[in-house]
Amino acid sequence: MWIVRPALHQPYTFVVAALLPLMLTLFLITPGVALSAQPSASGQGLEGSEKAPRLVTILVLGDSVTAGYGLPIEQSFPSVLESMLLKSGYAVKVINGGVSGDTTTEGRTRLPTYFLPSSQNRPDIVIIELGANDGLQRRDPTVIEANLDAMLARIQAEGARILLIGARAVRNNSPEYIEVFSAIFPRLAAKHNATLYPLLGTGILGNLELVQQDRSHPNEKGARIIAQNLYPLVAELIAQIVRQPQGH
Repeated sequence: MWIVRPALHQPYTFVVAALLPLMLTLFLITPGVALSAQPSASGQGLEGSEKAPRLVTILVLGDSVTAGYGLPIEQSFPSVLESMLLKSGYAVKVINGGVSGDTTTEGRTRLPTYFLPSSQNRPDIVIIELGANDGLQRRDPTVIEANLDAMLARIQAEGARILLIGARAVRNNSPEYIEVFSAIFPRLAAKHNATLYPLLGTGILGNLELVQQDRSHPNEKGARIIAQNLYPLVAELIAQIVRQPQGH
């Protein structure tokens, strides 16, 4: 006959064993317990406290460069930027608001449509890529600045973050005009506390391997470089939104 002697601490062992499933369940559903890291603004991983609470919508309001002139839409820099952000784990949607030939005047007219109460894609971040066509047409710098100023003020009033991309007027313009034109962008960025990317064509214009035959619009490689250059700036704006308390 086998005689089973009860262990001295058997009742306590039984209770703990019975409670283990419940303890594990509570651990898994308790807020603040992070089991995996989310991506950060640097793309290196975001701490649990910075986990994006919702989809971040990004509008790129621009001209033919934004629209992806001469390229399939998936090769335009907004599409490439969205792909890069998604691959890094960000919950984002990038809206391509590029229209070939647009100046700051048309952009100023179009911007409010994205903030209508009925809009399902109200942007959290707006990237402004306008002004190059104004410069090509040698438009009055005071009008250009007034248009951009009004756009940035509207975006601020809507509570969205701003990334302003600078432009440079070079064709058929005097040095004086170029100087006045170029000064518009940093001045407005400072006024509206906007993030500034000084010049869209940095590292692209003048490099025949990165532009199309017209030497003005980026090719596939050039568009990818633009997206890569903008990525860290956009990622930081996303991080600001993530850190912002809900309801603010």
